Amino acid sequence: MEHIGNKNNIGVDHICNGRWEEARKAFKSALIYLISFHQQQQQDGRQSRCNFLIHIENQCIPDSPDPTSPSNNFYMYRNVMRTCLRSNSKSKHNMMEQNKNCLAVLITFNLCLTLHYKFDRELHDGPILPNNDQQNKLLLLYKNVWKELLIDTRKLPRHQAYRDTISFVVLNNMGGIYHQQDKKQKARKCFQTLKNLISCAHCRTIAPDVRNGIMTNISLLETNEKTR
Repeated sequence: MEHIGNKNNIGVDHICNGRWEEARKAFKSALIYLISFHQQQQQDGRQSRCNFLIHIENQCIPDSPDPTSPSNNFYMYRNVMRTCLRSNSKSKHNMMEQNKNCLAVLITFNLCLTLHYKFDRELHDGPILPNNDQQNKLLLLYKNVWKELLIDTRKLPRHQAYRDTISFVVLNNMGGIYHQQDKKQKARKCFQTLKNLISCAHCRTIAPDVRNGIMTNISLLETNEKTR
């Protein structure tokens, strides 16, 4: 389990140093290790004991102080997630399943964000044009993040702060892609859901800059619709 977390962190180091392809490979490798680990557990018919808690640290991609997407005016979340395993020897519960599900969410999220931001930078730096196939691939990846998030929630119903952040980010970044594709109805659905979620009690776990960026996106979309 620890080596899977280390693989994720290697990917974080790569993306934070602008090594996009190396980051992609590291995150994909971490996911392969995780799948292999899960399959081995099932074949053995037993589950190893784990007394570690996963601590999550957000790390910003150091590309630009401007929080907007490079290729458009929408706020784009750009923090990848580093994992740190901390011993919890006092726990009487086996946290293996919890940690496995959490890692699946985080690594899939990091991979998706890496590919999204790389593509967005390429749009900004040009001279390539928006590619629907690439955007649809990103949307599919974000949906995979959402799927892993639902599995994680079913396995451990107790509230986890990282789920709030990832839920907001998936809806926000998908909404931005739909807006680029001129799929206004789908973009509106994403941001309307965000607007509803922002009023929930759990939104207090969302960093103020993330909340402000999302609210700016909602305002931009509403303003665009009024001027159509």
